Amino acid sequence: MRLAKLNRALHRDLGFFFVGLTLIYAISGVALNHIGQWNPNYAIEVKTVTISPVVGEGDPVQRVLSEVESVGAVKSSFRPAPGILQIFTEGANLTVETSTGKVDIERFVERPVIFPMNYLHLNHAKGIWTYAADIYAAGLFIIAVTGLFLTKGRRGLMGRGGVLAIAGVLLPMAFFIFYH
Repeated sequence: MRLAKLNRALHRDLGFFFVGLTLIYAISGVALNHIGQWNPNYAIEVKTVTISPVVGEGDPVQRVLSEVESVGAVKSSFRPAPGILQIFTEGANLTVETSTGKVDIERFVERPVIFPMNYLHLNHAKGIWTYAADIYAAGLFIIAVTGLFLTKGRRGLMGRGGVLAIAGVLLPMAFFIFYH
C-alpha cells in the first residue's frame, strides 16, 4: 500500500510542477506543426513610403537608408530587375522602385506569446535551458510510468488501461513505418 501511495504522490506532484512547461510545449507544438501554413514566430508588417527617386550619382543603398526610418544595419542588397533595388537589413526587407522612390518595407515582428514558447520548445536558448528541458523530459517519463500504475483492476494496466497503453505505443510506430 505504501508504494501505491508514493506512486500517486509522485505522479500528482510532478504533474503540478510541470504543468507550465507542458502547456508551453503543447501550444508551441501545435503551432510548429502548422509552420507550413503560417509563421508562428513572426508577423510580417508591410508599410509603403515614398522617398525621392534613387537615380544619379552616389551609393543608392545609402541614399535610401538616409530617407527611410531606422531599419537596422544593412546585411545585403541587389538588383533583381532594372529599376528595382532590394535591401536586406537586420530589421526589415526593403523593395525600392528607383525611378519613383516607392519603398515597400517589410518588418518581421515577434509574436508576443508564441515566439517565446517556440524559443524554449526548440531550445534556441541552449546552455542551462538544455538541462532544464532534459529534466522536464525525465519528469514526463516518470509521469508516464507512474500513470500506468494509478488505476487497478479492469480499468487499470491489466484491463482497458493496458489496451490503451499498447495502442498509444503502437500508433506512433505504425505512423513511422507507414510514412518512412
